[in-house]
Amino acid sequence: MRFFLLILLTAALAGCGSTRGIYDAAGAAGGGILAHELSGGDPVITGAGAGAGVLAAEALQTLGEKSRTDAYVRGYDRGRSDAVKQHYWSLQENREPSDTYRQVSIPGPSVIQTPAGPINTVPHDLTLTIIE
Repeated sequence: MRFFLLILLTAALAGCGSTRGIYDAAGAAGGGILAHELSGGDPVITGAGAGAGVLAAEALQTLGEKSRTDAYVRGYDRGRSDAVKQHYWSLQENREPSDTYRQVSIPGPSVIQTPAGPINTVPHDLTLTIIE
């Protein structure tokens, strides 16, 4: 009973922004209760179960943080790509009508040399726009 009151007190004192402690306490409680029931009340195994519950809760929280970080990075990269495309089209729209330009097509490389070895590419052409 005291164990449950301790968990309830921990949850009550934790702020809204720090849920990590709540999840750790819940993991410890779950692991401790499960170990207590399975071991027949052995205090050493109950303590080990509580520790395992905390480790499991921390592992799950770390995985959640990694997925949130990865999603943020993907969104940042997509936004940066959109900004580059927007800048390109802005330049295209702001061209002077009197500007003369021509496009030159050159063959792209078929093999790229890297420190790890050569990389074969699909035959392709690169188009350069030259404003005169």
